[in-house]
Amino acid sequence: MEQTQDYNVLIEQMNTPAFLVHDGVITAVNRRAAQYMAEAGTPVASILASGQEEYGKLENGSIYLNIKLCGVTHSCTVTQLNGQQLFIMEDNTFSPELQVLALAAQQLSVPVSEISLLLEQLTNISDGQKAKINQNLNKLQRMLGNMSDAGQMINQKPRMLTYELCAIFEEVLCKAKALLSQNGFMLEYQLPSQPVYSLAEPEMLKRAIYNLISNDAKFTQQGGLIQASLKQTGNRLYFSITNGNTKASAANVFHRYTRQPGLEDPRFGLGLGMTLVHAAAVNHGGTVLAEQTEDQGLKITMTIAVQKSKQTNVRSPILIPDLYGGRDQALIELSDILSYQLYMD
Repeated sequence: MEQTQDYNVLIEQMNTPAFLVHDGVITAVNRRAAQYMAEAGTPVASILASGQEEYGKLENGSIYLNIKLCGVTHSCTVTQLNGQQLFIMEDNTFSPELQVLALAAQQLSVPVSEISLLLEQLTNISDGQKAKINQNLNKLQRMLGNMSDAGQMINQKPRMLTYELCAIFEEVLCKAKALLSQNGFMLEYQLPSQPVYSLAEPEMLKRAIYNLISNDAKFTQQGGLIQASLKQTGNRLYFSITNGNTKASAANVFHRYTRQPGLEDPRFGLGLGMTLVHAAAVNHGGTVLAEQTEDQGLKITMTIAVQKSKQTNVRSPILIPDLYGGRDQALIELSDILSYQLYMD
């Protein structure tokens, strides 16, 4: 009882909306969560909007899922606390800060495009200097894309068609393996032996996979091994990747704008990568989980529900539209971790 009271005090002191769940029922709600109509005594199953199956199996670590209160969807980080679960809410509406980011990205994209065109015309700089400028332009393009798409991916449903999912994952992993090998990293991955057909939005999935690989490589020593796997269990696909970020906590890695391990670390980004990964998972009927490994690294798992369509047409990854204007998606999405030499013309 004393421990429960301590947790009640803890959530009341939090600056974000939060509530506690025990035995599937909300037991305590702080004032900020009450403003969104979270109420003690509510069965948590009645408000889960995503990740129901994964939440039911959660034994340790954290899970990033959606709940719905009074018709409004909120992302939540759920963490185990000695038999209870702590839900920390995040508003999924197109918030003012996301609007500002999207507007800034729109305005910045024009000069970035003009600089790219000017770079192609320069003849009085060395190939190495040109490659470094090109790499930084790719970094800018990646950041602007994340800023522009964070709110859109959360709030808009993509058009889904039937694809062979293993082929999508293999395309990304194979390309990433080749690029990482030129930068002193080893990437090993496992895929199901049988094809898996499902409704999907390939570009959303690809960006999520690249985000997870990029985050992993940032915290893997050069020469180290990155391991990824895609496994099917029932109607669920589980894509897992482990990194060596021993300073990151499974409890807060999902929070929007949170940078792991911190601002002082040169590997930090905008703090939107996991938001994009979660949006991709939710739009594919899944969620995202995080757990500490035995060596205190961090294992992230994105789940996908295998969804069948009544239509018989199947799209090939080869037919996926090019949204990058002829530029290499992998070089953009992995620009934070690759050597500038790969950006030579």
